[in-house]
Amino acid sequence: MRIGGTWAASPPAPRFATSGRSVRYCPFATPFRERIGPADRDGLLDTWDRASPGFRLPTESEWEYLVRAGTDTAFYNGDINGDKVGQCDTLYNDATLALIAWYCDNSVELETIGKRTPDDFGLYDLSGNAWEWGWDGYGDYPSSGATDPAGADSSDKVIRGGSYKTPSDDCRSANRDFLDAGTAAEDVGFRVVRSLD
Repeated sequence: MRIGGTWAASPPAPRFATSGRSVRYCPFATPFRERIGPADRDGLLDTWDRASPGFRLPTESEWEYLVRAGTDTAFYNGDINGDKVGQCDTLYNDATLALIAWYCDNSVELETIGKRTPDDFGLYDLSGNAWEWGWDGYGDYPSSGATDPAGADSSDKVIRGGSYKTPSDDCRSANRDFLDAGTAAEDVGFRVVRSLD
């Protein structure tokens, strides 16, 4: 999957946010003096004005581009290290992931942003700590190659990145999951992006 356009990303934002609340936050990330309208026309997650330079949630492929930062390994700093994939065990710690993420083997709560190693774009906490909402509805990827494909028409919205409650394999760059758009959880947050062209 490839993405198109130029855009920038923010640090992660508040937790306990539903997908809809996350979208309604986006216009407030824009300084008033810029007078930029929101990228979401109606706050209902179903009408994205792609011509708007306003802040918004990242598409799923934009999010994956951010977390990979030019890599093709399980995490942006390497591959899964160990044989207890899919398990949470305080006696086991994935040394590769522990350098960049808070997950179930090294944390029991949300941690302060920026305590781990950032990716090559300088972004922190894309893996672990808190799942992040994406713009897209959850569904199967297209069978043929596509540039920044539109998400499915679904009330289930994509979440990416894993959290402090999940095992190492949930924090992989390619891992994806979903929640109903109205769900709020202590380990789900969001970050915003803004189209620059």
